[in-house]
Amino acid sequence: MNSARCAREAEAQDILKRFIIYRDPSAIGFSFWHFSVFVIAQTAVWLVLNYFIWKAIRPDVLASQLSAPWYAYVGWFALIHLLLGLFEYFFHRYVLHSAFWSLLRPMKRKHTEHHSHTHVRELANTEDTEGRLRVRNKYPIISPEQIESSAFPAYALLSFWLLFSLALIPAQLWFVNAPLLLSGYIAVTASFALYEIKHAVEHLDYDKHWKERVERSRFFRTWYAFHLMHHSRIRVNQAIGGVFALPVWDWVFRTYFIPKELPLPGSRVSPDSQSPPKPVALLRWLDRVVANAEARLVNRDKARAIRRSAR
Repeated sequence: MNSARCAREAEAQDILKRFIIYRDPSAIGFSFWHFSVFVIAQTAVWLVLNYFIWKAIRPDVLASQLSAPWYAYVGWFALIHLLLGLFEYFFHRYVLHSAFWSLLRPMKRKHTEHHSHTHVRELANTEDTEGRLRVRNKYPIISPEQIESSAFPAYALLSFWLLFSLALIPAQLWFVNAPLLLSGYIAVTASFALYEIKHAVEHLDYDKHWKERVERSRFFRTWYAFHLMHHSRIRVNQAIGGVFALPVWDWVFRTYFIPKELPLPGSRVSPDSQSPPKPVALLRWLDRVVANAEARLVNRDKARAIRRSAR
């Protein structure tokens, strides 16, 4: 009796865990169904909560969320989604791949962990007669240790709603008659879900899910190559979710890079083919500013360590 009860409790805990982290180490794969249910449930609770809050404090704002014409919802959603794509781009480049502020270091550390488990590298001293290097490709997530840090934590969506509320609420109070809050929160949810689902699909087992498509279709080759190359060259292809899944901001900032030779599993590539173009001047300047800030943090930590060791 007790063993049966323990088994039921363990099963319930496993289900809850999969709802929260979307992956099961024993199954490896991303649980798209659990993720979808979890996101929809969170969104429903968030929107209901906002309904009662705004009904109590500003009924006029609530009315504007529920009575706008359809094109207003579509227009605001598209505009906010475009701006969220820009946020994603800079968040990925300067938070997940940099640490210019000490409070942001855990995010970079977790994302670096993901890249270390899914890296794509040319191996030195493996040239063939044509100078092409052998590739070590760990990009597909096919083993339990690769799951670590491969998705945002369960509280991420709530964090993004709260963060973007700092902009959405003042904008809503300025444009009182616009359905900005509703369109904005749905855009945040859609951008988050697009990022996570697209990212999970791109890391599926290459042989089972991608190989045939990549070899037969230019569309699938380009899709697969986009994020693959980011794991080979982290300064390119950073618009993972992008704008309606398109890497608009990579195109704008000239960080879009799909070489003719892809570092696929079991392949060889010439080093010259893997050299990405330079980004726009603005981005190069921002890179220098962030790199200098990061260097100052490192030097400060070293100085503190020296002082502690001298005591």
